[in-house]
Formats: sequence, C-alpha cells, structure tokens
Amino acid sequence: MDAKVYKFYIFHYIMESKIGSILTLIGGILTLIGSVVFLIIALLFFNFYFLADKVAREIPEIPMAFLGTILIIVFMFVFIMGFLKIYAFNLMRRPESTLRGGIIAVIAGILVSDIFSLVGGIFGIVQGSEKANTRNIEKRKTKEKKIQKKRRMKR
Repeated sequence: MDAKVYKFYIFHYIMESKIGSILTLIGGILTLIGSVVFLIIALLFFNFYFLADKVAREIPEIPMAFLGTILIIVFMFVFIMGFLKIYAFNLMRRPESTLRGGIIAVIAGILVSDIFSLVGGIFGIVQGSEKANTRNIEKRKTKEKKIQKKRRMKR
C-alpha cells in the first residue's frame, strides 16, 4: 500500500471513530438529563404523598409512595447507564479500546432505548473490528517477512 494512501486510511479511521464516540457522549448526556427529570418527578410524587396526608384524605397515599419509589429506582438505573455511556465514550476515544467502548455503548443504548449511543456504539464496534483486523494483518505480514528472511539465510 502506498504511504500516502495509508496515511489517508489512518486519518479516515480516526474520523469515523471520533463520530461514534461523540454520538455516544451525546447519548450519555441526554441520558443523564433524562435521569434528573425522573428524579424530579419522583421527588414530586413523594412530596405529594406527604402533602396528601395533611391536605386531603381522598387521594390514595400508598400508590403515590410506591410510584415515587419505582421512579427513584428508574432514576438510579438511568443515571448509572448515563455514566456508563460516558465511560464508553472515553474508551472509544482511544484506538486500542474502541471495540470495548462500542460494545458497552450498544448494550447501554439498548437498555435505555437511546438511538445516539446505539449508533455510536455500532460505529465503535465497526471501527474496533477493522482496526483489530488491520493490526492482525500487519502482524502476519511481519511474521511472514521474518520467516522468508530465515529461509533465505538457510539457503
């Protein structure tokens, strides 16, 4: 492969991997914002539960507290997924861990139904797989050159 073409090939790789990591970061930030919205709604349900005791007895109290508890659990899950996506973003920025970050982003994107992280993770997986394949091809070529060199020396 020509050196000029090879440099363009590497530059092309870096650009695609960057796009995947940025999409994953956008998904992570949106997930964190969504988790804060869940927290606010849960706190409103808890606040309404405690006010309902003092203001009006006709509002069922137990379902409000139960719904608030469920929303707090959802908040914690979505919050953890948001930080997991940001961790995947950091992994995808490094060439040696792009594949791992892509896998984490796809799993987190599926669990939270986030299209940004899902697409970014797919970009990362594709990039990581291609990078691993080119590294393996380069290793094989160097091994073949060494073997050919040893054969020439034996002759």
